[in-house]
Amino acid sequence: MHYFTLGDNWSVRPLEAFSQGIYPRDSAGWLPTRVPSHWQQSPELERHAGKVVYRCLFTLPTADLPPQSRFWLRVNGVFYWSQPYFNGVDLGRHEGYFIPYEREVTGWLQPENSLLMEVECFDEHTKYTKRMLTGVFSHWDVIDPLANPGGIWLPVEIQRSGPVRLHAARCRTEALSERFAQVRFDLDLDSLVARTVTLRWTFSPRTFVGQTYTFEQQRELRAGSQEVSGLLKLQAPQLWWTHDLGTPNLYTVQVELLLDDQVSDRQEFAFGVRRFELRNWIPHLNGQRFLVKGNNYPPGDMRIATMTRERYDVDLGLAKNCHMNLLRVHAHVDHPALYDAADAAGILLWQDMPLQWLYQPAVLPEARRQAREMARLLENHPSVAIYCMHNEPVFLTDTADETWFTRLRTSWHGFFLVGTAM
Repeated sequence: MHYFTLGDNWSVRPLEAFSQGIYPRDSAGWLPTRVPSHWQQSPELERHAGKVVYRCLFTLPTADLPPQSRFWLRVNGVFYWSQPYFNGVDLGRHEGYFIPYEREVTGWLQPENSLLMEVECFDEHTKYTKRMLTGVFSHWDVIDPLANPGGIWLPVEIQRSGPVRLHAARCRTEALSERFAQVRFDLDLDSLVARTVTLRWTFSPRTFVGQTYTFEQQRELRAGSQEVSGLLKLQAPQLWWTHDLGTPNLYTVQVELLLDDQVSDRQEFAFGVRRFELRNWIPHLNGQRFLVKGNNYPPGDMRIATMTRERYDVDLGLAKNCHMNLLRVHAHVDHPALYDAADAAGILLWQDMPLQWLYQPAVLPEARRQAREMARLLENHPSVAIYCMHNEPVFLTDTADETWFTRLRTSWHGFFLVGTAM
């Protein structure tokens, strides 16, 4: 459950090297900054790349809270590596700019608190052995080569739960007929002790007038982290369609974890009942064959932290006016507001993994991990229909280089090596 957003009292300090969470307490060398943002939005850091440390000092109100309350630091998005220190405690290194992560901080919470975050996002000068999975944000032929996306680009929060924490809730439509929809759910939970929990699901009309459905199930939990899955059956559901085939109907889904009739944690999100299939590469939505009409969608702003739902609504409105029903999210994972806007607009999304041109082979295990995280992150969105793992995996470092040798090398790599692998 949301409790407190760390939106104020942030400062940033450029570094040559990290010092394991130990930094001066005075104000010298620290620059005031906003979170979320990119550090190059600060005039003093407009060409900085590499390492910085962020600091946030905050007071957390904890009076009159239920017993056995647990507190979690949630970091929603950082370019690219980050390592938080909460009141001096190292909470572990994280990799991946679009992957949110949580750390429990219950045992270290104080009335006055300090959060330090070491953040690293360097410039990769050797473009054929890249290491960071940042897609077009770090390497593209239409961006300023000195631009660096580094920074805390999505909000940082302190969240509260009861003894059982709901880290994430995911739903997808497994089967569909004229009379019902079978919805599979997966919950990522953390329980203080082994105990019984009641799962209460509520599906309420969000964009239409209709019936509300409530389901309750009991599950036995063990102590610690675990995943709980199951099936729900919606009678006569209102379906999500692209704007050219029908109406993009959305439900508001609320899932609550009940312990002795008290809510331990809850989450709420928009969800659309739909089935997308490729039958012999021919697209079908809810069993109906249709024609895909679309285009590439690059980042709406290379400073992705500055994007808003209103700006996405404008972009998607332009696409609808051009009779498009699908956009390819080109070689990046976008701001969460894009996916909410596409759900509401009835536009399907082809989602690229942020892999652009060449990388060192050692990155493959991390790319696989992040691909799984990407699918889990976007699973609730009916707009996300297709995933693509790599944009142009050929020997291409600079599209402005049109020498005969570069053309020959790129053609040989694309048509011989890639063709042989296929």
